[in-house]
Amino acid sequence: MGYQELVKLLAAIPEPFRTAVFLDGASGLRVGELLGLKWEDVDFKKSVIYIRRSIVKQRIGPPKTGASQKPIPLNPELARALRLWKTKTIYNRPDDWVYASVAMNGTQPYWPNSIYRVYIKRAAKKIGLKKRIGWHTFRHTFGILNANGHEPQTFNERAER
Repeated sequence: MGYQELVKLLAAIPEPFRTAVFLDGASGLRVGELLGLKWEDVDFKKSVIYIRRSIVKQRIGPPKTGASQKPIPLNPELARALRLWKTKTIYNRPDDWVYASVAMNGTQPYWPNSIYRVYIKRAAKKIGLKKRIGWHTFRHTFGILNANGHEPQTFNERAER
């Protein structure tokens, strides 16, 4: 997936799922680590995210590897997007899931396949993206684009316009 395709896709995904995709790719998190985040894991003062758990098939467990447990730097644009989401969600206490499912009254995070089918796949169709994409695609696409000189914050900034 190229830079322009990514920007278009992000622009077509509604919040909070745009921020979820942005965070997934900009940080390299696995989708289980992303959805396993609670607000207590996001340290806005130190600009880091701590990976303390992973959720696979709605079962909570440890992150996949020891390397996954290293704090993730939080760039200013991503911190801004997360702060904004925290002000909008009713599930914003420290022990709440960052991506708490409204249908489950915040007791568990969204299912990754639901986010994908309902929001990401529809957004891809809306912009005419023919390529097959998924959560793993974002993890790799952002990394490749970042390595080629595209700053992660520009993906979301342009998508918000």
